[in-house]
Amino acid sequence: MAQLLERHPYNARQAQWWVLKAQLADQRGDSAAAEPLFLKAVELAARCSAAKWAAMGHGNLAWLRYAPQDYLEARESLDVAMHWARQMEPEDRCLILENKLLVLSAFVARDLCRYDEVRAASRSALACGETLGLPSMQLGALQGLTTIDADLGLWESSAVWATRMHGLALTMGFLQRVAAARWHPAYAAESMGRHASAIPLYEEVVDLSRACGDRRKEALALLRLSTSHLASGRASEARQFMTLSQALHQTLDDPIEACFTAGHVARCELALGQLEAALSTVNGLLERLSTDGRPVHETIEPRWACQQVLQALGDARAAAPVLEQFFSDVQASAAEMTDAADRPRLIQALPDYRGIVAAHGRRPLTG
Repeated sequence: MAQLLERHPYNARQAQWWVLKAQLADQRGDSAAAEPLFLKAVELAARCSAAKWAAMGHGNLAWLRYAPQDYLEARESLDVAMHWARQMEPEDRCLILENKLLVLSAFVARDLCRYDEVRAASRSALACGETLGLPSMQLGALQGLTTIDADLGLWESSAVWATRMHGLALTMGFLQRVAAARWHPAYAAESMGRHASAIPLYEEVVDLSRACGDRRKEALALLRLSTSHLASGRASEARQFMTLSQALHQTLDDPIEACFTAGHVARCELALGQLEAALSTVNGLLERLSTDGRPVHETIEPRWACQQVLQALGDARAAAPVLEQFFSDVQASAAEMTDAADRPRLIQALPDYRGIVAAHGRRPLTG
């Protein structure tokens, strides 16, 4: 096949076949084989300005790079893909491709904490999906809009988007997106302190995630079930769910989520009176975070869990200057994540950020 492709006289047709070959490799789960094939395709497409195949090749490269959380590289590939998509001739224009690029742009922008871009890309993708009349093309856009409003504590508008998303997903029998739609009202209830409402919703998400084999969503829902039970004073139940979540995150090889679960494990151990175990968990987590090298906004939650445990244990590492640093980290993180108008709302929407700001406001005044 490769020899036949190389001998084909037209670069555009060669690019098309390389894209198709790469997609077959990707569908087999062989991303390592797919990437060089897509790179070959975009090289050939660029030679003859075959915009359609250049856009498809770079778009697929963006998906490949997004999966392992290479968000900046995914963003670069998306920018190139969108450039080529705008160069396509009217007869070649593919709204489905444009929709997919817009939805992925929204996902990447959210992971890069560029909230205005998430909203703009999601609205464009939704409009595109509605123009096509394809529910499947609307789901990703609705998820982006639901998520961004939830992140900013805009619970009512988030609920409206989630309801639309839930209805479409049910109609299509798409259990993974049904689970995602149910996640948002659960998280909203937890964020507002309505844990009795959050718990059955998270239980529903766990069941749906297991039914569709989404182990990552199952692990996250188990974690939130644990935090809701702990906030309701049921430390034993919280520890049981956290054990399940921790085991799943270990099999998924997700370092940052493993840090989140470790922080919550320490909280559970503290609530159960297992003080030595809690201190050991915190020490191990702090050591891991000190060498992790992740951005500040990704580690505030596990570091804050450690701070709360250390403070409860009377450990000197929980001294007042550390709280000042947490407050500065929250402000810097919020500034990176959104613009000035949305910043206070974002801080209030995130439970740990809200807790840090509240603790900072209660600190004893000096001087």
